[in-house]
Amino acid sequence: KSESIMDVEQDAVVATLRAHGVGRLVHGHTHRPGVHEFPLEGAYARRTVLGDWYELDSLLVCEPGGRQRLLRVEDWLQYG
Repeated sequence: KSESIMDVEQDAVVATLRAHGVGRLVHGHTHRPGVHEFPLEGAYARRTVLGDWYELDSLLVCEPGGRQRLLRVEDWLQYG
């Protein structure tokens, strides 16, 4: 399947961020796990996509100072 139908539409992401006055969105897998940054309103917005739970399981670790890490569950359990 093409990548465009395996992900959310960027216009929908932007509309959601604007509607809620935020610059970050975290959501479940769309077959493109990772952190996707893009310009929005003179700053950078961030969309974090979690991996599926069967092959690319992941979790988002939020740390002091705003640092975020997307980790595989196995790595988190092993190293914390």
